[in-house]
Amino acid sequence: MASAAGVPSQRLRNSSYRRLYRDVHVVAQLPLTLDVRCRAALLVMPPETVLSHWTCLALRGLDYEQGRDQLHVTPPPSASRPRHQEGIRVHERSGASPSLLVRGIPVSGAARTFVDMAALVPEDELVVIGDHLLRRAGGLDALVNGLAHERGQRFVLRARRVLAHLREGVDSPQETRLRLRIVRFGLPEPEVNITVRDRAGGWLGRAELGYRKERVLIQYEGDIHRTDRRQWRKDIARDEAYRDEGWAVLRATADDVERPRRFCMRLQRLLTAAHQAA
Repeated sequence: MASAAGVPSQRLRNSSYRRLYRDVHVVAQLPLTLDVRCRAALLVMPPETVLSHWTCLALRGLDYEQGRDQLHVTPPPSASRPRHQEGIRVHERSGASPSLLVRGIPVSGAARTFVDMAALVPEDELVVIGDHLLRRAGGLDALVNGLAHERGQRFVLRARRVLAHLREGVDSPQETRLRLRIVRFGLPEPEVNITVRDRAGGWLGRAELGYRKERVLIQYEGDIHRTDRRQWRKDIARDEAYRDEGWAVLRATADDVERPRRFCMRLQRLLTAAHQAA
């Protein structure tokens, strides 16, 4: 804080500093990144407070619009409730729970985050969060073991029910959402991250989703595939190489995730044709 840093209080009133929280100021030119805001918030929280819920997910690389307006923190159960600070949402925690450092910032452990979010999001979105956490929490077994330590917490049963729908190796939230839309439509669940090789065994690439037996691949095209011309050319060459090896390639966009019926019908026709040709 200012006094601890040797900055006179009167200097804080000029335009060289910006107030973030009560008694916490930063140099005005400092970009207000998520990391800066989190570190500043911890200065006005009790010791052993962690960033949690939406903010924990953002620090782990999963950014939701719902979590951008305020930071979410969880003090230890033994701490007295901190003073209200605008822009900080304080959650209560019952019982000890493992924490860890992400980018040098203390955050809730993966299992506790999963349980926390089970209280806030629909089931499909909880699967998205779970898939994302698996890549950063040591896989499904580690998450299952972590949930065992959260026994007795509210919504832990809902978190456990979703475990059966999680898949390891998912690269993006939109891939999870597309996979779930396909299953909800009534089609077989596609496999995640299919490695594609040529007839000589050479590596051609990896498809986000697909069906090995039917030789159907699904490629999700995010915005970078549209705006980066070099990436766009690489994608076209990759898909042509897949087709040369006898794979059908179906490309999906955000519109297909939001309105999946037409996409799923196209996929259904490809799978039906593959079965008829077998």
